[in-house]
Amino acid sequence: MLGDNSRAIQRIIYAINAVYWALRGVRMDLSRTRWPTLANRIRIQHPRHIQLGARVAIAPYATLRARTGEIVIGNRSTIGEFTFVNSAGRITIGEGVMIAPSCHLTDANHDMSRTAPIRAQGRTISSIDIEDDVWIGAGAKILPGVRIGMGAVVGAGSVVTRSVEPYTVVAGAPARVIGERPE
Repeated sequence: MLGDNSRAIQRIIYAINAVYWALRGVRMDLSRTRWPTLANRIRIQHPRHIQLGARVAIAPYATLRARTGEIVIGNRSTIGEFTFVNSAGRITIGEGVMIAPSCHLTDANHDMSRTAPIRAQGRTISSIDIEDDVWIGAGAKILPGVRIGMGAVVGAGSVVTRSVEPYTVVAGAPARVIGERPE
């Protein structure tokens, strides 16, 4: 009996969190069966630049930051605990994507000329596009300009510096192809 009540209470908390973030400007579908699961203790910076699809789940301590960029997350995708998504341009996460805990996605990098201090230099911005049905393992880093093809798998702890073909399995730092998903 208590288990049923605790699940109902948890769903109410998720609903309250979704309404809170919707009122702060996050674009999402709040029709009855499409509510996102937004845990307590998530951090969303510049919510008006963020769009969540139906049934998106964001775990505690995840951060979405879109100060000058845009983040679009497709239906039924999940963002794990302590994951950091930082957009200065555009980060698109497709449908059914699973991003494990402690991942880092950023679409910008500092310029590194010797002629000026790094803090005084600009940034290079290049979008990240993660297609549908992708699995990104714990602690992976996705760097600017990367496209991860449909159905690809990124191994835990990988540093993805180049685009990944559909249904390919990559791992390592830098990430290299280690196989393909079986049919």
